[in-house]
Amino acid sequence: MEKIKENVNFIFIIASILLLFLGKLILNITNMSLVSYSHILYFLCFVGLIIIIINYLISKIKFNISYIFIILLIILGIIATNNAIYKQVSLYGQDWRCEGLLSLVSYYVLFIISTFINNKHSKTIINCILTIGIIQIFIGLLQITHFIKSPFDGTPYAKGLDGNSNFFGTQNVLCFGLASGLLLNNRNKKNIFFTITFLFGIILTGSMAAISGLFTIIIIETIYIIKNKLITIKKLIKTSIIILIASICLFLSLNFIFKNKLINDTKELISDTYNILVKRNTENKYGTFRIYIWKYSLKIMPKYMLKGAGIDCLIYVFPQEKNIELIDPLIVDKAHNELLQMAITEGIFTPIIYVSLVIYTLTKKNKNSTIHLKASILGYFIQSMFNISVITVAPLYYIVLGLCNTQGEKL
Repeated sequence: MEKIKENVNFIFIIASILLLFLGKLILNITNMSLVSYSHILYFLCFVGLIIIIINYLISKIKFNISYIFIILLIILGIIATNNAIYKQVSLYGQDWRCEGLLSLVSYYVLFIISTFINNKHSKTIINCILTIGIIQIFIGLLQITHFIKSPFDGTPYAKGLDGNSNFFGTQNVLCFGLASGLLLNNRNKKNIFFTITFLFGIILTGSMAAISGLFTIIIIETIYIIKNKLITIKKLIKTSIIILIASICLFLSLNFIFKNKLINDTKELISDTYNILVKRNTENKYGTFRIYIWKYSLKIMPKYMLKGAGIDCLIYVFPQEKNIELIDPLIVDKAHNELLQMAITEGIFTPIIYVSLVIYTLTKKNKNSTIHLKASILGYFIQSMFNISVITVAPLYYIVLGLCNTQGEKL
């Protein structure tokens, strides 16, 4: 019976990954709306809850500290929805985002079932995520070379099946962390191929948020290498130089395809960072207007600190009239910082608990190496400080987060 239970958990997670990928594919080649795609998540949530109950009935679910954080996140989400400006929006999310309470609970259900997965099945799940990621990079390559039509997001960069280069960049960061982390402990050809391909994929998206996640992963893995003395300092320097040269070659090649936009965006990022950190100048236009969004989000946050404005309801409380200060007016519906978004829409306790869950996961001791999972999680977390959460990518993140909190065989 225990074996059957393990197989059911494994099949559910694999089926979820494949079903969500298939949904994204259909979303891109048909007129299917994101609302219809979100119904896949709701279905998985319903089935997942049944599977959690079955796990409990067959063999008592072992206590896992991470469950406390998840339960608190669900409770706070319900409170925020009950007190929302528009309850229906908080429950289902905006039609063009669909990240309401039901979607969030779906993430949490995927997280919990992922903690039931053993070592053998975890490896298969990770390989599945990486393989699907490779397929998306191939699609992204076809997009930038105009073999297939690319969704318009205001940039010439690859979007994969996520419809936006930033969202696609998020997925590539998640996958790069997994691939490069696996490479540290097993230097086989498959892991080398995956690592190089996802490095290429990140550059392909032109996402500066993804670049921040990439650097975070490189730093944490370098510390891991030195701490565990996996290679000598001399070999580390030599390897770093090779990776740097390869990255520059990839960057320059893609910059040529993008007609110098990649270099211009990088220059803008460096200039904005310098002006903010050194000159203490915070013009609204910096960070592709992220400074403008963060500035006014911080001003309204105190009003909604306790109960939140309602999940995905930022658009109703953000001072849109302040757009008159911008050259090109825009509608703000996301804070472009996941913690700030949570604080305004769900209350200040939600980001505190979420960060506590991430810290607990990253500092949790395991008998065997989990550097690939932790690098992936940290890379995603850092890039999310400049990005938004979307239902096409976030489920994969919560699966990885769950795998790093496994209560079964040590990873």
